[in-house]
Amino acid sequence: MKTFKEEYLNKPVIMGVRPKAISIKGDLAYVEQGFTAKVNISEKLGDNTILYTNIDGIEGEIISSVEGIKTFNEGDKVDISFDLKNVCFFDKESEESLL
Repeated sequence: MKTFKEEYLNKPVIMGVRPKAISIKGDLAYVEQGFTAKVNISEKLGDNTILYTNIDGIEGEIISSVEGIKTFNEGDKVDISFDLKNVCFFDKESEESLL
């Protein structure tokens, strides 16, 4: 099991997660945690839909890959969750991996 470097507890870090490890409620969701995000852009690509979203209070855009061709509109609210087994954490200044 990977452990987080103790000196980074209670400090801002960057969390990295691949779009395929982010799920939308109704898909195979990771129920341990979740957020409500606002859709900025929805892009239909072959057999997937790519969502560009923002979460209030979290810096940066969250990009997720949703299986199938689904329709989302700008401003829609979606519940998203992360597969925590596939996240990485980085130092906010150096961008060095913390795990």
